[in-house]
Amino acid sequence: MKDQHLFDCGFLAEASPALRETMAALATETTLRAGEVLFEHGDPGDTLFAILEGALEFSVISVGGANSRWM
Repeated sequence: MKDQHLFDCGFLAEASPALRETMAALATETTLRAGEVLFEHGDPGDTLFAILEGALEFSVISVGGANSRWM
């Protein structure tokens, strides 16, 4: 993992050195273009995402069809 500063804040700040090493070894970096989809409703929840630069917008369509968006 290129950005070791990820471990300097939030819940990862308390991670053990062994956990940090494991996460760094398993991490992959993904770059998205504007409008590109990272994941969709129903995808398996088997990944931890960290936003290192920029912003991510996500939206949820309710049962009634209303679209809610967050950044």
